[in-house]
Amino acid sequence: MVGLEGLSSIARNLQVFSNQHLINLHGLDGLKTIGNGIELYENPSLVSLSGIDSVFIDFYPHCQCLDIYSNPVLSFCSIFSICRYLNAPFSWSKIEGNGSGCGSREEVEGACLVSTSRDFDIDTIVINPNPASTELVVSGDKIAEVLILDLFGNLSVLPYQGNIIDISGLYPGMYVLTLKVESKQITMRFIKI
Repeated sequence: MVGLEGLSSIARNLQVFSNQHLINLHGLDGLKTIGNGIELYENPSLVSLSGIDSVFIDFYPHCQCLDIYSNPVLSFCSIFSICRYLNAPFSWSKIEGNGSGCGSREEVEGACLVSTSRDFDIDTIVINPNPASTELVVSGDKIAEVLILDLFGNLSVLPYQGNIIDISGLYPGMYVLTLKVESKQITMRFIKI
């Protein structure tokens, strides 16, 4: 995707289809917003959605906004932007006919709850306590950013002080915690009581 590095927003849909040589979506790394959804289909060499990790997908309830299908070797769909979209209420998607890991919405959502990077060793990061009322203690090092997503799709960026995350300002409920480490990220659930 050469020549699109300066693209920061798309007012309507991002459509990528029938591209025989496309492996990933690098080149769209600067893209921050998409107005009405993503359609990726019939790309026989597409392996990963990496490149649109930071995109915010705006959507209208009940529209067809996330179509990822007939990409036979696509196996890495659990990037942050897709996980955030799927976690939002009323998010519509058609995810089918892709490789293992992206075969269905349920499969992608399951991968989102485990990790959004297959290159990251999940055993190196542990959060305690879970459930928690005021703070989470994170084991591990080199964490650069902490993002928290509630079940309504609201995203919060929280300061990370040492290895302690202050969650006292959050309402009780289930949250998705994403820890960014260099160019990788890990996502896990926690419960605020």
